[in-house]
Amino acid sequence: MAIDPISLTVIALSTAYAAYSSSQQTKHATKAAKAESTARQNLYDREEQNQKNALTENSRTRLRDRERKLAELRVHQAASGFSSSGGTQLAIFGDFKSKLDDRIDEATNQGLDRIAQVRGKAKMDAFSTRNQIDSIRYKGKMDLIGIGIDGATKMAGAVGKKKDPTSLAPTKLGAPITTQRFASARPTASQLSAFKY
Repeated sequence: MAIDPISLTVIALSTAYAAYSSSQQTKHATKAAKAESTARQNLYDREEQNQKNALTENSRTRLRDRERKLAELRVHQAASGFSSSGGTQLAIFGDFKSKLDDRIDEATNQGLDRIAQVRGKAKMDAFSTRNQIDSIRYKGKMDLIGIGIDGATKMAGAVGKKKDPTSLAPTKLGAPITTQRFASARPTASQLSAFKY
């Protein structure tokens, strides 16, 4: 069995290069996925902070409007000559204040819902990115295993090759005689009769 060291070296080097290239591709794909996720998370963080700021400012504005409208109602009630400390006027004032409070609560809840939606999107995006990175890494591992198996198969094939010494024997026409052709060649009757014992 003849082992060709040049063939083995070429196979080993090409296998190593393919493994290195696959590893680098996996590394860069993972890094890119992480960078994209970080950029998206920063956008979500910024959007969440904007929603919080808007909620805070809107709440202050609504509270100021509430106090202003309640003060206007008191002035109107006082101008009409009714006391705001009892009876129907107090019930009207309480009902009006309750409606203003309900509007503030509704607006606050809507703002909190928007913040929760942004947080939910950020969590789903982070989960999706983790799955994407796991998938990239798994594919990279499978590629490395495939490259290793392919390289081992090629090396085993190169080591296992035998050269048939009869396959290079020339014939009259210049074609090599294989062992199969040689084994199947039968002498003719004239050849046998020419041969004397």
